[in-house]
Amino acid sequence: MDELDRRLAAADPAGAHPYRVPAGVVARVVATERPTRVVRPFAWRVAAAAAASVALSIGAVTALGQLAPAVATLEVSAAVPSPVGAGPAAFTSANAIAGPVTAAPAHRLAPEPPPPASIAPVRLTGLGGLSRAARRLARALGVAGPATPLGVAPASWRVGRAPGASVVVTGGPVAQWSYSSSSPAIAPATQATGPVRARSERARLRARAEGLLARLGLHLTLGRASDVAATMDGATAHDVYRELTATFVVTQGGWPTDQRVELSLGARGRLLYAAGPDVTPRAAAPYALEPPNAALRAIGATTAHAGTAHVARQARWALSLRAFVVRGRGTWWLPIYTFTTRAGARWQVLATASGEVRVAPHATGLDGKGVVAP
Repeated sequence: MDELDRRLAAADPAGAHPYRVPAGVVARVVATERPTRVVRPFAWRVAAAAAASVALSIGAVTALGQLAPAVATLEVSAAVPSPVGAGPAAFTSANAIAGPVTAAPAHRLAPEPPPPASIAPVRLTGLGGLSRAARRLARALGVAGPATPLGVAPASWRVGRAPGASVVVTGGPVAQWSYSSSSPAIAPATQATGPVRARSERARLRARAEGLLARLGLHLTLGRASDVAATMDGATAHDVYRELTATFVVTQGGWPTDQRVELSLGARGRLLYAAGPDVTPRAAAPYALEPPNAALRAIGATTAHAGTAHVARQARWALSLRAFVVRGRGTWWLPIYTFTTRAGARWQVLATASGEVRVAPHATGLDGKGVVAP
């Protein structure tokens, strides 16, 4: 041991012996609770972050499902008859995409513009039972009176008192409502009637129709008017309008449908009559749309006579949405092609693709290829 070691040992006499903690100190340390102010909050933060992540993921999936719910295979069991005045002839003039059919070869189309690559099916849901719907519409239109059933096939309910205003709701795959300012309904006028060409009058009718739908809580979009007419008090161009009537095509996503909204206004703008569907549309996830060629082949496969080649040379097609009953899932707007020849022959074919839509065996109103019965 040199001089430096001796000095260090003298400065620290215990340095040469093993270090021992007194037993009393050890007992006090063991008995004392360990600090948790750091550990537990950290664990809580980790658990909270995980829970928030799961909640956000579930919320995002739910939100996406509400915006565009995925749709399983739709099995069509019936074609819903179109309302009166909503025949295939009206589709081309109601914002539909229409394309010519080329002369050769048969079953080949060259439309301009082409149809979309995909289209969204739309589920139609009612706004409650018929009696409840009749009362709701009556309140919105200021109609008073008891709710009484009118029929069974189809079921319908009426609210109002004769000879005053009344509201009638008729059931079916697509429920319909109507309003009349008198009961029984006002008879059509028999004096001079003709089309309304003035933009101001047509715009006024559209504004009234859109305001009426908003008032009734119906979230429907109107396309162009398919029919606007006026009944006048005389037979000259300078006579005052006695009544203005208009029929608007209901559209969905820019596509015309088989549903219509009608209204009639008096000389002073009073609502005399109105009617339309009582449904709420909800679009599902879009699916691939088959081209018109495939739909035309379906006509050729089911047409009994040899006029299909003639159809291929002279027909024009239009794409729109029509109501169909889907097995186990209510009523849906599904895309259809309407083919029209110069001679006036018409065919409607359900546009299906990728297996998302198929026709059920023994479906009503259309065959296995999707061709709708006239």
